[in-house]
Amino acid sequence: MKNFFYRVQEGDCVISLSNRFCVPTRDLIEENALKGEIREGDVLFITPKDNAYPVLPHETAKDVSEKFGIPADEVLKSNGVLYLFYGLVLRI
Repeated sequence: MKNFFYRVQEGDCVISLSNRFCVPTRDLIEENALKGEIREGDVLFITPKDNAYPVLPHETAKDVSEKFGIPADEVLKSNGVLYLFYGLVLRI
């Protein structure tokens, strides 16, 4: 997955973004020179790790499981979700 910019949304925090984009919290803080809390509208630079996989439009857990050779229920359980949606970044 390529590096990208992300505009902070209401309710986002460094830890939730770290989990969502599979980026260590420390990396997210250091790469963006964060000194305090993030605010809605802030733009952050995100550098996902190699095990991050963004869900494509209309992609299901079965599709991802076939792509990576792991059971569909493991895809969901290991990412703490009940279903997949476009833009969700999975840890594979």
